[in-house]
Amino acid sequence: MMPQLQFKDAFWCRDFTAHTGYEVLLQRLLDGRKMCKDVEELLRQRAQAEERYGKELVQIARKAGGQTEINSLRASFDSLKQRKSRLFPILGCRGTGPSGNSRSPLMEMSGFWLGTEAGGGLGGNRDELWGWGWAGPGRGECVTGWGPSSLMPGTSVLTLPPEMENVGSSHIQLALALREELRSLEEFRERQKEQRKKYEAVMDRVQKSKLSLHKKAMESKKTYEQKCRDADDAEQAFERISTNGQQKQVEKSQNKAKQCKDSAMEAERTYRQNIEQLERVRSEWEQEHRATCEAFQLQEFDRLTILRNSLWVHCNQLSMQCVKDDELYEEVRVTLEGCSVDADIDGFIQAKSTGTEPPAPVPYQNYYDREVAPLSSSPGVQPSCGMIKRFSGLLHGSPKTTLSAASAASTETLTPTPDRNEGVYAAIAVQEAPGPPTMPGQDYRALYDYTAQNSDELNISAGDILEVILEGEDGWWTVQRNGQRGFVPGSYLEKI
Repeated sequence: MMPQLQFKDAFWCRDFTAHTGYEVLLQRLLDGRKMCKDVEELLRQRAQAEERYGKELVQIARKAGGQTEINSLRASFDSLKQRKSRLFPILGCRGTGPSGNSRSPLMEMSGFWLGTEAGGGLGGNRDELWGWGWAGPGRGECVTGWGPSSLMPGTSVLTLPPEMENVGSSHIQLALALREELRSLEEFRERQKEQRKKYEAVMDRVQKSKLSLHKKAMESKKTYEQKCRDADDAEQAFERISTNGQQKQVEKSQNKAKQCKDSAMEAERTYRQNIEQLERVRSEWEQEHRATCEAFQLQEFDRLTILRNSLWVHCNQLSMQCVKDDELYEEVRVTLEGCSVDADIDGFIQAKSTGTEPPAPVPYQNYYDREVAPLSSSPGVQPSCGMIKRFSGLLHGSPKTTLSAASAASTETLTPTPDRNEGVYAAIAVQEAPGPPTMPGQDYRALYDYTAQNSDELNISAGDILEVILEGEDGWWTVQRNGQRGFVPGSYLEKI
């Protein structure tokens, strides 16, 4: 048997700013609410029809005759009435009856009341019922008793066929039962609405917060990159002037380069802080999304179960009301027997699934990492901070001292490739900072699939066994598989 599919595993979207999965689920709940209203309208109209039908039967029964017939046909007609009168509650006369008689809402609707000789009313024993009849204007008095002697030819009372009268009363009772079921469905729908509104309010809050912080982080990223470009331009201008420029121009250029460097570092701190804040909000949103998915699936399960049971009860009521129509209602019951809540949920998920993975965290990207990364000869060596390398000359004195120190240290640094020297950046040889020690290889298992986004990342599939070479503090781990090395998200792995 296949495991039950879950909303929380199937309604994600890789786009960080999109909420398609949540919108699909919310629309499903709104459609379910519309379905509840449709079922309620069905019950309301059916109750109205049953009430009209019952009252019409009562009116027809009031006009029934049969007193002119005699002999065997009259006996057969009376016999039919007597058999039916013993199968249903017996309606009494309107007017004054024996002491202790009571009226029910049903009898008030139909214009009749009944009682018992013991005064038990509707709750009395069937054997204690004292008779039925009608005492309308000019109709004479009530007829009491059970036997045919009460209906002998020549009686001045217009009698009512109990069969038709009680069928009408039973239809009115069915209308009351349908209205009670309708009231229960309305209360259930309103309870689900209140629960859904609470989760909608929470999701709207975290979604707005996530989008706002994402926009803020992207703006700070653009500012950070622009400041870095300005710092690079100022550094290049300083290097050109320091070669053959005047001392005053050199100092001015050096001050400008230092100011640009400070601005870039401040922009970097702001960008990093915004990314960290965004990650906290993203984590909160992910938790709320999972909780909302679970609550919505529970609501959908309850709704399908309630509607399924309501339709089942409705069909049973109609079958009991009219046995001749049982075959038609049996077809509906067969259909309801084949209705599976789990199969409905599975079919919905398979047809409307928007994704099985949440969006990956937004990583911090150093502006200079993409420039110095190709210089590293080993995946275990972390590239040194590009900001320090670029401006190391400004931290130790005059241009001459910087150039001489760089020349003296050139034998201990990695040699840049020729195409790097041909770019817009001047190559400055700097002693590489020692990288973090390489940890012994450990085996981990991949929990999810991951597709490499860059050349230095590694494609993995759920279930792959990987050797972890280095656990980066930024969440990106260096792993090895079948002789291939690359970066993967550490949260996608579990230790064996």
